[in-house]
Amino acid sequence: MPGQAVNFSCSVSGGQTPYTYNWTSNIDGVLSTSQSFSISDLSAAKRNNSVVPHTVTVVVRDDNGLVSSDSITITVAAPTPASPLAIAGVVGLVVLLTAAVLLRRRRGKALAFLPLLMLLPFLALLPLTYANPLAASTNPANPDSTVRSLGDDSANEVGIEWVGPSVGLPNSGINSGGFYNWLGDWGGFTCVFNWGDYDAWEQDFKYVSIGGDDVNWVDAVDFVYYQDHGCPWGVEFSSMHTDTWLYPTECMWGDGDLEWIVLDACSPLALDDGGGYDVFERWGGTLQGVHMICSFTTGSLNVETRGVDFGMHLTGFPYILPMGITMIGAHRIIDAWFAACADTEGDACWAAVLYSTKSADPWNPQLDDPINDYLTGFGHVCNDPVPANWWAWIANQC
Repeated sequence: MPGQAVNFSCSVSGGQTPYTYNWTSNIDGVLSTSQSFSISDLSAAKRNNSVVPHTVTVVVRDDNGLVSSDSITITVAAPTPASPLAIAGVVGLVVLLTAAVLLRRRRGKALAFLPLLMLLPFLALLPLTYANPLAASTNPANPDSTVRSLGDDSANEVGIEWVGPSVGLPNSGINSGGFYNWLGDWGGFTCVFNWGDYDAWEQDFKYVSIGGDDVNWVDAVDFVYYQDHGCPWGVEFSSMHTDTWLYPTECMWGDGDLEWIVLDACSPLALDDGGGYDVFERWGGTLQGVHMICSFTTGSLNVETRGVDFGMHLTGFPYILPMGITMIGAHRIIDAWFAACADTEGDACWAAVLYSTKSADPWNPQLDDPINDYLTGFGHVCNDPVPANWWAWIANQC
């Protein structure tokens, strides 16, 4: 019940003492750094007028840096009838884990490579070929156009969803939470939603006409970070709202407020899915005003620090040198994503971005182009790139 004390404790065996503890709630954030604690002010959270549980996760690190985690779900009742406790435990597992550029004419078959002058100095061009024409059905007219009431607004907002301990990814909550908190504390963004594990819902990303609710969630904020398992055809969820896989054909992003989205998962932006469908055919239709999708072409690691690292590169950050403190400036969003991935992955991993451009000549993009986007408040942000002339895919070895 609201206000009722709840006692949390964990037992640990193995590893090298001393241990450190980090207890977090996907709704209330950090709860404690002790082995045991009591708390009486857990929030009574609701989504769509339904009470949702907290996923409380403890991450234990030993003196050698080895990590183990477990989680429990607990529901704090609304003022109306109390809800029972539900318990679930899981263990974590890390998944396995140099630059290419590919462009496609927005309507048509023409392809081109983007020169390195547009990119980070360390990028190297690879000769990729591509010939499949884009099926018109991958970019239908937006079926939500009659129900959208939310457009770009003046507020800067961030939301995150993530799936972690329930699928063996112990660091998802900490990692995406680092991004969320950095944009809130240093980026000047309003933190709107943080849904984890069973409270991360596929319908929050899916358009309204097929049963989704993106208008109230991912397309109602400017920046979204999602983390879980993935594949070239989508990303996974643990809950059944409405199902456990989100496919690109279910997404129409950016016709609301959304500007940028991260899919921190394995291989959503793989150039080819192995079945004959390229990244443009799979994901091009999702680009309905969203400026950029940031993700991976390969497997990626479930780390703790990529989210906050990404945020730091977006806003700039102080850097300590032997002679004193210097300030690293804010990076473009594309550069910040590639830098954060290079900081947290090995060279077997490739990060990637996909975006639309209104530039008539993608080799010489106009300033008002997603490749020149900075985080709002830290540099230029282009107008929504619709209608687009090209879709551009850029991959960089970490």
